[in-house]
Amino acid sequence: MFGVIIHAEQYAVVISKKCTIDTKIDLQNIYLKKQRNINSCHIVPLNLNAQNSIRQYFMQAVLQIDDTHWNRYWDKMHFKGIKAPHIVLSDRSMSAYIVNVPGSIGYIPKTLVTQEMTIISYFERN
Repeated sequence: MFGVIIHAEQYAVVISKKCTIDTKIDLQNIYLKKQRNINSCHIVPLNLNAQNSIRQYFMQAVLQIDDTHWNRYWDKMHFKGIKAPHIVLSDRSMSAYIVNVPGSIGYIPKTLVTQEMTIISYFERN
C-alpha cells in the first residue's frame, strides 16, 4: 500500500516595514476595521477574493470568523459608509501592494516574504 503524504503550505501575515508595529496586534479588529491605525501608521488590510481557498483558511485560522459572520458584518458596515478590506487578485499582487503601500497588511506564502515586510504571524493550509 502507498501512503499519502500531505504537505502543509505555510503562509505569513505580513505588514509593510514602512510601519513600525508591535507584532502582537489584533488582526480581527484590523480586518473588521475597528482598529485603523497602529502607532502613527494608517493600516490598509488586504484580502484575496471570496472564492480563494487561502482566504478561507486565513479567515478561519487567523481571524476566527466564518463567511456568514463576515458577510453580515460587512452588510451592516456598508450602510455606515465603511468599506470592506481591499481585494487583490493574487498572492503576488498582495506581496507587491504590501511592499509599495505603507501600512498595508495581508497574507502571502512564506516563500514570497521579503526584507521589506514584517512578519506578524503564520498559518498553514493543509
